[in-house]
Formats: sequence, C-alpha cells, structure tokens
Amino acid sequence: MYDRLGDIGIPGVIGILVALSWSLAFAAAFLLDYGFRLEAAGDTLTIERGFLEKKRTVIALRRIQAVRITENALHKPFGMVAVRVVIAGSSDGEKKTADFFPLVRVSELPGLFETFLPDFRLPETWHSVDRKARAGYITLPVLLGLCIVAGVILLLPTVWSWCALVLPLMAWWEGNLRFRRAAWSREEGRLSIRFGGFSRHRVLILQSRIQWHRVSRNPLQEGKKLATFKVALASGKSGTGFVLRHASESDICMLSGWLSASAKRS
Repeated sequence: MYDRLGDIGIPGVIGILVALSWSLAFAAAFLLDYGFRLEAAGDTLTIERGFLEKKRTVIALRRIQAVRITENALHKPFGMVAVRVVIAGSSDGEKKTADFFPLVRVSELPGLFETFLPDFRLPETWHSVDRKARAGYITLPVLLGLCIVAGVILLLPTVWSWCALVLPLMAWWEGNLRFRRAAWSREEGRLSIRFGGFSRHRVLILQSRIQWHRVSRNPLQEGKKLATFKVALASGKSGTGFVLRHASESDICMLSGWLSASAKRS
C-alpha cells in the first residue's frame, strides 16, 4: 500500500483526499436535504427535510431578520444558489439560521421570494467598492502566504516544500475575488451587502431589523478615505453581524446616517 502511495506522489494523495471530502460532503447534504418541502400558512413557514430522520421546522415570518444567498464554485456552472434565513432568537442556544432553499435556480428566486418572503427581494443595482480598496483585500493575505512559504521552505527543505508557493498565489486570487464582489445596495427599507471570495454571498437585510451599526477606520483606510461598516441583527444574545470592508468613506457615512435617521423615527 505504501508503495502505491509513493507511486502517485503527494499531489495524487492530496487529490484523492479532496475527492473523498467532496464525496462525503455531497452524501451528507443528500441525507440532510432529502425530501425537502417548504409550506407557507398564514404568518408562518414550515420546512420539512431529512432521509434517515424527518425534521420539521416552523418559522414565524416576523422572526426572519435577513436572507443570505450563497453561490459556490459548484453552484455557479448550473446557475444554482443556496438560501438561508437569519432568525431572531432569545438565546444563543436557539438556531440563528435555517436552510430555506438548499439548492435553487437563480432565475426562480424572485418568484419564491414573492411567495414565501414578500418583504425581501434581490437588489436591482449594486454599488461596488472603489478601486483604491483593492490593496486592502490583497496585501495582507499575500504577505501571510509568503510568510508561511518562507517557514515551510526553511523548516522542511525538500523539493515538495516549493509547492507551498501556491499559497500566496491562491491568496492573491481570492483577494481579487473579494475585491470584485464587495458591494452594497440600499432599496426601499432594505440594506444588501455582497461579499466573498471563492464563494459569493449576498445578504438582504430589513432596515427595521438592524439593531446597531458601527463605522471603523484603520490608519491605512484613513489615508485612502475608506472605512469598514458592520451591522448587527437580533439573532441570539450575541447577535449576527455582517461586514462591508474597505468601502468609500462617503458611502459608509451615507449608510450610517440613513440607519441613524431610521432608528430615531422608530
């Protein structure tokens, strides 16, 4: 057995482990989401799922704080996404999120939102972060990758150690993706934030559900007139937060003022 592993080499072993991981993840998702059914009745939604054990979840519409749409590398070629809802909870022991649509076509989302989540809708326009924010998404991950590479080469001086050079390259790639995907939208009492690297996430948040927001700046951001914006929802004792990093300072101040004005009116 060891001779066979030696024949395929370390890259082959890594490939086998990745394939096994994907297979196990697919099997787990199938068992959990088998027989998925969503039903709306009045002001509540009922979700049923499960293969070995049927599970039933009842959610009151008033408890839904936000909707999170995730698109990973496997979803994108098929035009599919996964949708989860963030739920208001009274304690950290309660579930903060629930799978709403484990796998659904992007083209079907508007109709599904209208039927099951009438308070939410996909933004028509997104405002991307400024070009000067690119370094904020790339520099630190690449530097950390280079430090790891240097440590691996010094501590494990073999031919395979140079394979670690893929780390800063992957960091640069993901940093670029994070920069290109970072965006926000404000429409009719809703704030939407888009973020992610190899997986893209879109979060649709009702303005009235935002408990607090915070604007922060580090020394590098101040020089470029950029800022980081965080909003928190009432989901468990610790809440659930979403962050928009390295956005234009003027845009962040506008969003902050919009939320502050809404809080005063309520």
